[in-house]
Amino acid sequence: MDERKQIVIDEIKYWKQNHLLPSEYCDFLLMLYSEGEETSAIDSSDEARDKKVYSWFHLLWLTCSIFFVISAVVVTVGIIYFTEFSMLVQILLSIIFASAVLLLALFLKERYFLLSHFFIFTFALLVFLISSHLASEFFPHTHAPVLIIVALNCMSWLAAGWYWRLNYFLIAGILGVLLLIGFVVLL
Repeated sequence: MDERKQIVIDEIKYWKQNHLLPSEYCDFLLMLYSEGEETSAIDSSDEARDKKVYSWFHLLWLTCSIFFVISAVVVTVGIIYFTEFSMLVQILLSIIFASAVLLLALFLKERYFLLSHFFIFTFALLVFLISSHLASEFFPHTHAPVLIIVALNCMSWLAAGWYWRLNYFLIAGILGVLLLIGFVVLL
């Protein structure tokens, strides 16, 4: 009888390792067939291995995400200020990078709250950079369109900060408006 139980226990371990049954069911069956003796050592080693793989995967994912966002900002600045691409290519590449940063922020919103807010703020800065560059390129001889675009960005940051209760957007919007007023007064 013990040999049959051991065969069943080994089969349940195989099911658990290969995810043929949910781990809760396998734990229950292991408890039942081993009468509570064998499962504690098996569970702890399996859980430790699973947590190790899980933590390495998430650490790699977070590192790649942060690297991508920083690279997107650097590449966008490089495309706008240091290349001779046509205006259309500059706009399209910048919008693609900004959209990718926003999608990554929305994807990470539930699991990594703080990191997603960093990505959202980075998206807002990319939009500010792109829109102010467009205004200065299309109207090179006057400051008014750039000032209007900066004001619209600051107002949208204030509105987003107020609506979603995001203090960093409120602070950025207030500082932007104050700097804009200071710049207009000095003109």
